[in-house]
Amino acid sequence: MERAQVEAMFAQLDTAKKGKIGAAEIIAALSHLDPNVKAKLPEFMAEYGKKAEDTLTLEEFAKGGRTKLGFCAKFICLDKDKDGKLNFDEFSVLPKTRFGAAYDEAKARGIFTESDTDKDGFLSIRELGELVKAHAEPAH
Repeated sequence: MERAQVEAMFAQLDTAKKGKIGAAEIIAALSHLDPNVKAKLPEFMAEYGKKAEDTLTLEEFAKGGRTKLGFCAKFICLDKDKDGKLNFDEFSVLPKTRFGAAYDEAKARGIFTESDTDKDGFLSIRELGELVKAHAEPAH
């Protein structure tokens, strides 16, 4: 992931603009996506070797790699209209970025439709998470 993307994701969480994120900001940023985010906070922070009451700097966030908190921040960045779900245009940024010139809109629409398990025309964070798990590249 490019540094600019990581910085944009961090900025979505750093609502106080202090260069660090803590429990209150994480809960505020993610509660519309998951009402149980407060209970998941210890798990999110543990991925960074931190306790729930600790804070994360941009550098710590960037070093975290693929974490659940990073995934949530990426979702928030993709959700341009901030409605807590992704329409196809918001979702299509992912395959366009990954495949560049080889991007196939018909294939992307098929994946989107298949992943929309509740058939509401949008992807929730849960549905996108399932899609990412299903298409994850194996670790080397």
